[in-house]
Amino acid sequence: MFGYKFALATSVALIFACGSPALCVSEYDVLFAKSVELKDARMYKEAIATCTKAIQLDPRRGEAYVIRGQCWLDGKRLRQARGDFNKALALDPNYPEAHMGLAELYRLDAEDEKRIAELNLAIKANPDLAAAYLMRADAYSQLRETDKCIADLTKALSLGEGGAGAYNLRAKMYKDKRMYGLGLADCTTAMKISPNDPRHIALRGQLYGLLGRRQEAIKDYTLTLKLKPDYVDYWIDRGKLYSAEHKYKEAINDFTVAIKLKDSSIAHEERAKAYDAIGKHDLAKADRGRIHDVITDIMGK
Repeated sequence: MFGYKFALATSVALIFACGSPALCVSEYDVLFAKSVELKDARMYKEAIATCTKAIQLDPRRGEAYVIRGQCWLDGKRLRQARGDFNKALALDPNYPEAHMGLAELYRLDAEDEKRIAELNLAIKANPDLAAAYLMRADAYSQLRETDKCIADLTKALSLGEGGAGAYNLRAKMYKDKRMYGLGLADCTTAMKISPNDPRHIALRGQLYGLLGRRQEAIKDYTLTLKLKPDYVDYWIDRGKLYSAEHKYKEAINDFTVAIKLKDSSIAHEERAKAYDAIGKHDLAKADRGRIHDVITDIMGK
């Protein structure tokens, strides 16, 4: 969920902050600062070349290896990225950004336990590194370690990082723990930060539904579908809410749209229930007959 984003403290302004460049700035410093600028501009080939020049000047400094590793990583050159992060750690085993780089490589390999181990080392080296808490929270969410995920998100937010995405993920964790009120509060905060993001609106709709506030849930799903009309699950979720409100015509319409978008066994089953509720048992039987065909089609692929 959370991207591999972190920045080293060094910049052109910081390098020259000491006063006279002639007295304190080396050629390495200038090259390194330029490589950061190039990386931030997504000019990865040029950034890699500049980092390589800096490394040739002083191979005992790890930051250029980290920046070059980030460039390799963004360019999907994973073997080269791993090599540079390991070189940085050989120079300094407590280099947090290098551990974060390796953690991202483990994420791509879906090795969450190893990802967490690297992030533990990054956080040990720098306990105020918010990006590491966000990355570890994502790993914990994949492992369904809800309490640890919530703790890391709370820490990152206390450090002023994470934004709407952190509030959204924490709301999901609260939902999993059936702490719907806390989830609703986080979701509302996420929407204040990013008001037109359908993920936040749909999640709030789910939470309203779980709290029995179906009318409010339907309003949120309606808004979500205006923003993302091709998302099948939202049509099904709103249809279920309409069924719970005994608005079967509206429910059948939503399930029908969902089926047109993707022939879903869930949508057929829910539409069958709605047809039964209004006495159209032949149509319900047809939907249930279609469920077997859909499952067979999926299994055959």
